[in-house]
Amino acid sequence: MPYVFDEATKRYDDKFLANNGILPWYIHDVMMKLTKAFRDKRKTEILFLAADLGHYIGDANMPLHTSVNHNGQLTNQIGIHGLFESGIPEMFGDNYNYHTNKPQYIANIDAAIWAMIQDSHSLVKPLLLADSELRKNMQLIKCMQWIKTAIAEKTSLMILFSPRNILRICIKI
Repeated sequence: MPYVFDEATKRYDDKFLANNGILPWYIHDVMMKLTKAFRDKRKTEILFLAADLGHYIGDANMPLHTSVNHNGQLTNQIGIHGLFESGIPEMFGDNYNYHTNKPQYIANIDAAIWAMIQDSHSLVKPLLLADSELRKNMQLIKCMQWIKTAIAEKTSLMILFSPRNILRICIKI
């Protein structure tokens, strides 16, 4: 994949780029604009571009943003994107360590951007696997909760544990 957007537009048509995304090149573009805004001391533009850059760097660190299977639509895991980008941080964000290291000068921005994309993309398969296991466990938990509720309500064990009910309730929750 070309580091420079102009090279990418020479190699790929607009439809390909629209379907596959331009995130690494967009980060580079915003970084260049931000550098210029600092040089020109344009405070409002600096704030806007810094926020924009932070957003897209965050996107680049979300593995599913580097995959055509961005929301689990190809693996029957619809909703995985929202779960890992919003749901889990909302549930556990209070326990996160938000400390950041001191800033470091990056001599080769393009190499750093692509390394970040490659590192993030290397986590797509483990993330999909973790979600798959989580979904299996949630299905089992829902099944156990249903059985516990049915027993508490004194549902006939014959009806409760009939193979048809187990399949209906526990397999297709």
